Amino acid sequence: MIKSEAAKKTFFYEKIRLIFVLTLAIVLMSAVMGCATSKEIIYPAWYTEDGLEEEFPSASYVREIGTGKTKQDAENDAISYISRRFETEVSSSYTSNMSANSTDGSTSVIESINVTNTTFSNMKLFGIEYNEGFYNKKEDKYYVVAYIDINNAWKQHEPSLRMERDKFMAYYEAAEKEKEAVYRIKLLNNALASSVGFTEKLEKLHPYEKVLFKRITDKNFGSDIKTISAIPSMIENELLTNPVFIAVDDDCNGIIEDAVREIFTQKGFSVIANKANAAYVANVNVSYNPNPDNSRVALNPSMTLSLDGKAGSIYTIGVECSRVVAPTEQAAKKTAAKDLSAEIKEKLPDGIKNSLDI
Repeated sequence: MIKSEAAKKTFFYEKIRLIFVLTLAIVLMSAVMGCATSKEIIYPAWYTEDGLEEEFPSASYVREIGTGKTKQDAENDAISYISRRFETEVSSSYTSNMSANSTDGSTSVIESINVTNTTFSNMKLFGIEYNEGFYNKKEDKYYVVAYIDINNAWKQHEPSLRMERDKFMAYYEAAEKEKEAVYRIKLLNNALASSVGFTEKLEKLHPYEKVLFKRITDKNFGSDIKTISAIPSMIENELLTNPVFIAVDDDCNGIIEDAVREIFTQKGFSVIANKANAAYVANVNVSYNPNPDNSRVALNPSMTLSLDGKAGSIYTIGVECSRVVAPTEQAAKKTAAKDLSAEIKEKLPDGIKNSLDI
């Protein structure tokens, strides 16, 4: 009976010890497994918002994180976020202005383009790259960053844009140095005409590129675009602040002077009556060249117009008309003046345009 009690006690203590050992083993195994599990989930730096900004700064990258069951699914998910982002930014309203010469030789900002409600469902994004990605075992999900390096993408466009920009800036900078107003106007018109290549290249960028590069284009070419837009008003100001005085030496009832004034006014010049305040003088020399025809008066009219500045003659044109025959000298001169005015109206506008680009 005594041995039996001792055996029972021994069995009891052995049982307690076994339970303790098993419990301890389970606790230790759980701890080890917990450590192993925590070691497996090492999140990359870009997994957090701050880390993403540090590795892919928004000033240099367009980037989004995508997720999916596979790496490919995660990449596609990231692309869809980027696509929707551009869709939102472009649809909100993208506006640009383009300047060019109009057909009549005047200049103005002629086009304003608004891109609204643009859909990108079939848009092919280009310049997309991906990082190595990250597989989260706990979530059984892949995480991938899709990104566009803005500066690298810009490099393919910058050389041609700068080349076109330099073309019009060469004319513009020459205009700034030119002392003669009409030559400044000519150079400004040339600058405006050559700027079309630059503005067209900007307009031909893909809509999403316009959004992508907006900060870069504003920084690199913003002042140039403002300059192009300002050129028409510069030309207008030059014409108005450099007035013309018309001097006709042998007119008839002001017919020829009226014709010349009309042309210069159409070209945008201010025509004034005080020679002392004029920047230019349109000196018109009329020759009637009488040629007696029995009892009638016959004339072979011609005239020369010279636009003179302080430094000398800027532009010269000569016109002549068919022989005029009339019973009196006054009647003959009046007909000759009308014929000369018609001739000068036809030829002077093109002459000024071709020589002075005005």
